[in-house]
Amino acid sequence: MKITTLRITGMHCASCASNAESALRDLSGVIKANVNIATEKATVEFDPAVIDESGLKKAVEKAGFGVAVRDVNFGIIGMHCASCARVIEEALIKTDGVISASVNLAAESAAIKFNPELTTPSSLKKIIEKSGYQAVSKVSGALDQEKEARHRESRNLRLRMIFSFALAIPTFILMLVTPFAMETTHWILLSLTIPVQFIIGAPFYIGAFNALRNRRANMDTLIAVGTSAAFIYSFLVTLHIFDGDVYYDTAGLIISIILLGRWLEARAKGRTSEAIKKLIGLQAKTATIILNGEEKPVPI
Repeated sequence: MKITTLRITGMHCASCASNAESALRDLSGVIKANVNIATEKATVEFDPAVIDESGLKKAVEKAGFGVAVRDVNFGIIGMHCASCARVIEEALIKTDGVISASVNLAAESAAIKFNPELTTPSSLKKIIEKSGYQAVSKVSGALDQEKEARHRESRNLRLRMIFSFALAIPTFILMLVTPFAMETTHWILLSLTIPVQFIIGAPFYIGAFNALRNRRANMDTLIAVGTSAAFIYSFLVTLHIFDGDVYYDTAGLIISIILLGRWLEARAKGRTSEAIKKLIGLQAKTATIILNGEEKPVPI
């Protein structure tokens, strides 16, 4: 069972409270409902497997009243696939007080309707960040903050990519020119691959863990599993537990190439976002209407 509080608007008397209460009690899945006219609040105990808060809101509105909700929009930095968007969306929907949540991968944004009695924008931001992504409030005055966050992500990806290639390329060349059977070569390849796999590649493991914690799999999961398989097998060969070739170059180059792709993606998204903002800035701020034969400028 779950208990929630709704602030109801439009009530004027005890009869109004009784009508709203009856509308809630008649819902399938609602165990108890109590509406207080003085505080304009409804306390509802319900089964979340049968009905959610959006269903409670619809019932109150159908009875002729309103439910006080707030909207908040966040820009989200760090999404790379549709699974990333679903992880954030599901984490938000599970949060007490969230009525609806929609995450747009292409626009890198989240639109959330929530009950201000139960949660706050700062709490919702923490939920997004706990899922492994960066949230930036989409309000006037926060555009510079969003721009800086995009630049930080791009710089971070660029540095990681450069260091990754700086170690992965020598690994690849060494495997081409040196006999695989040489034990010394294996240990050199291992020392070159460890920083790529576990330091530069650490965000992939963090992203995979956050996705699995929400019972999902995403692109980070695929990268972490694939490169780890190549690395662990090669390490076991280096320890003479298995016989065969090593694939240290595979693990290092996969991470490097993925980082290159993500850096190019971040740059493209940043430029597109800036271009859209410039276009929006060209929109007219006022319109001229003719009222009683006179022209009058009004805000758009």
